[in-house]
Amino acid sequence: MDGIEMTMHTSPALLTLIEIASKASQKAAENLSAANHQFQEGQKNLMLLMNYRKDYEVKFESSLKTGGVSSESYLNFQSFLKKIEEAILGQQNTMANFKKEVDFHRKCWQENERKKLSYGVLVANSHKKAQHLALKRDQKLMDEHAARHSKSHVR
Repeated sequence: MDGIEMTMHTSPALLTLIEIASKASQKAAENLSAANHQFQEGQKNLMLLMNYRKDYEVKFESSLKTGGVSSESYLNFQSFLKKIEEAILGQQNTMANFKKEVDFHRKCWQENERKKLSYGVLVANSHKKAQHLALKRDQKLMDEHAARHSKSHVR
């Protein structure tokens, strides 16, 4: 289960918690990935709008230099530029929301990973304790054997 060594000394309840935490962490990672993708797509759209505004401004300035524009064209330019600015502002607000989503999902993923790691520590501690008890038991058996052996040679 994700690199955590399971032993027969690990309780079934702990194994269940580790499995639940692993699944929750995986789901949180998927949610974070989706939020990051959405953020990146939103960033692309924002850049497209900003580039479109810049291109439109350059084109209009070029028209002014080469022969001027009518008052109607100038009003159309201002109206269109205002709409592009509103679209950019709207996309910037959307990006702020996307950023909040990414931050939220990152925090959820980190919390799930922390939980999963803490269960792994519990498993490791359980394993160490079992090893320590086994060593003590083996040492006791060896001491008893040595004591019996020395008594039999003393006679």
